[in-house]
Amino acid sequence: MRHIYEEAERAGIILRQLLLNARETLPERRMVSLNQIVERAMDLQGFSLAAEKIRVEIDLDPALPFIQGDPGHLQQV
Repeated sequence: MRHIYEEAERAGIILRQLLLNARETLPERRMVSLNQIVERAMDLQGFSLAAEKIRVEIDLDPALPFIQGDPGHLQQV
């Protein structure tokens, strides 16, 4: 349930960003973990990849520093 809630929140953020982009506003900038962004993106793609019998191995660096960026935009990339 937590995962569904988080993804619904993320979808809401993406929708708000799309609406804001129509008005040409600046993206949200905050400190984010690239590891967390990659993990969430892979969680979203997990079912589709498994359905196609595609296995992805992720080897993330736990010492990777946080960066400043827009989490929704980074996850879309």
